[in-house]
Amino acid sequence: MLFNKLNRIIILAIILPLIIILCLAVFLMASYYPGVIGSPSQEYQIEEKYQFEPWDFLLDDIYINFDEGGLMAQVLQEERIKGAFFKGDATYHSPTFDLPTEAEGFLVLVDGDTIISQKDDVIFSGVESSQKENINNIFDNKPGIPTYEGAGVPLSFPPQEDSFYLYFMDEDHEKLSPVIHNTKSELPWLTGLFYSLIFIIIILVIQLLSLGFKPLEYRSYYPNLSSSEFLAFVLVVLMVFAAHHLQKSLELPDYFTAAGYGLVLIVVFLLSRHQMFVATHMGVNKNTCKNGYFLAGIVSVIFLFLPFEVFSGIKAVSLGEAFQHFVWIFLSAGLLHEMVWRGYIQVSLSRLAGRHLGLIITVLLSGLFHYFIVFLNSPEALAFPFAYIDIAVLVPGTALVLGYLFIRTENIFSCALLHSIIVFLPQYLNY
Repeated sequence: MLFNKLNRIIILAIILPLIIILCLAVFLMASYYPGVIGSPSQEYQIEEKYQFEPWDFLLDDIYINFDEGGLMAQVLQEERIKGAFFKGDATYHSPTFDLPTEAEGFLVLVDGDTIISQKDDVIFSGVESSQKENINNIFDNKPGIPTYEGAGVPLSFPPQEDSFYLYFMDEDHEKLSPVIHNTKSELPWLTGLFYSLIFIIIILVIQLLSLGFKPLEYRSYYPNLSSSEFLAFVLVVLMVFAAHHLQKSLELPDYFTAAGYGLVLIVVFLLSRHQMFVATHMGVNKNTCKNGYFLAGIVSVIFLFLPFEVFSGIKAVSLGEAFQHFVWIFLSAGLLHEMVWRGYIQVSLSRLAGRHLGLIITVLLSGLFHYFIVFLNSPEALAFPFAYIDIAVLVPGTALVLGYLFIRTENIFSCALLHSIIVFLPQYLNY
């Protein structure tokens, strides 16, 4: 008993200063490199629309030539010029970027003076109401900067100083590849480091607040998977991937994915009936069901509020409506996902490779899933460097936190609670 207390004191003396140091590092990075945090989802508007005569200009080393003129609308955010939207036939040349041979127009987000300063003697005039309506319809249906929600908080990364974001459109006004995001080369790496440090802080907090936890005996030993159990495991993984892929590719509502996870759980239940899986290993156990709820709340606060420059307030909403929404998210997203990913996939991989290595493989698998879903459904997004922050840091980091919470609590409901809060709260916060 004395040894255990002394051991906890030593661990506490190591972890607590380390958490403080890492928090200071996060705040210093945010202060010196504000772009690493990201921004809330960007909303842009267009106000003034113009028709211009033949015009050629440079965007970095991209030469753009409108031989017959075209249409332009200034892109605004909070009444500040953030770019421009062009429509018309043009030719594009660049020694650096692989550009489309034909495009009907393009959207560029860049410092407001970059393009206007090259206007020279080009004459701009007003446009007809029908043309204004056409430009508005095209712009309203076009995405701007991609938004990533791998860690719960919706994040986007607009161009910083001396950088730009550009994509071309075809005659149907669909986005053409490649999307060009010319950003400072170190910023994506610093962003990845910033959010990696946040995930490390969360893992250390979980470890610190669960020092007294003792794993149950049934969790201390994992029998190896038999060949039939391994084949069943592969089937479940493929079913999970299919649920996500079909929902994205067919643009189905989110409850389709929930239905897919429900079907997966039916398969897992059938496996347990045939003694190919032990249901209590899923973290549904009366001896551990009380563990981890306070810890899940603490972790959710760090998740959602440590990137302090993103959150700005709470939306006005009735408590009854919010509670009903939370219950739905808990049942359809939190619990179903966690029972499959933590309760079955992570436990099965732990039986193959051990508890912690099983967690690492589960984390890598989640990132791999996300990569292939993006690659198959919106490959142009991979041209945006911050997409890899989502794939390699935000999504796996979230899986790491949920998986480690499961190891330290052995309670699938605490993991489902954390998952649900991460999905629920950003919908009711102002960013």
